[in-house]
Amino acid sequence: MAGLSPRRIVAEKLLLTAAIVVAGLAIVLVADSRESLLLMVLGLVVIALAPFLSLAIVVARFRRVVRGGKRG
Repeated sequence: MAGLSPRRIVAEKLLLTAAIVVAGLAIVLVADSRESLLLMVLGLVVIALAPFLSLAIVVARFRRVVRGGKRG
């Protein structure tokens, strides 16, 4: 349980959020070069949902660590 410090959890969430936002920006840039409205909307949705996606990933990892890893 030593790896579950609050600082590490917050840092991991911030890094994941930044990575997801960068991916969304990449999608938006590709959409702009191809003049694709659908890709543009997809990129903006990814950027808008980045905090929630990263939180879901961090919570899933936290639950896996608390439960003792993968079973089965």
